[in-house]
Amino acid sequence: GQSVVETADADAAERMIKVNVIALTRLTRAVLPGFLARNRGAVVNIASVLAYETSFGGIYSGTKAYVVNFTEALHREVEGTEVKVQVVLPGATRTDFWELAGSDIDQLPKEIIMSADDMVDAALVGLARGEAVTVPALAEPAKLDIFLGARQAFYGSLHADKPAARYAA
Repeated sequence: GQSVVETADADAAERMIKVNVIALTRLTRAVLPGFLARNRGAVVNIASVLAYETSFGGIYSGTKAYVVNFTEALHREVEGTEVKVQVVLPGATRTDFWELAGSDIDQLPKEIIMSADDMVDAALVGLARGEAVTVPALAEPAKLDIFLGARQAFYGSLHADKPAARYAA
């Protein structure tokens, strides 16, 4: 499950990293050359809204943050081609995942649980629109634009030839 690092089963954490990071990277790398050679195809990677939230466990959210960063970078790499690249960030979605993780989705408020069919339908609409990042539950797309813009502006302020004055000895 999405346990905290201190109590996480190390083998289970490694399996999660292998599936969510290594397998996803290798599979994407395996299909990408053919897509680019044909100038068509789509890579759709499934992350999670937990990529932006660490209070549910750093291992799971960390792997999903990787999926987001990796896929956003890949989206930029294929710009100018007909290859589509999208990362989907679902929230709570009714799937077998919950039971397999030892969690009960019905402990969550019904109004935040999306059906898998609705999530997939929304993701496909986002893919057709060419979205790099699709968040099926996000009612106000301007919030995503603000977030991504703020992240880019923040990154732009992280470089200097000397440490910030607040770090002066």
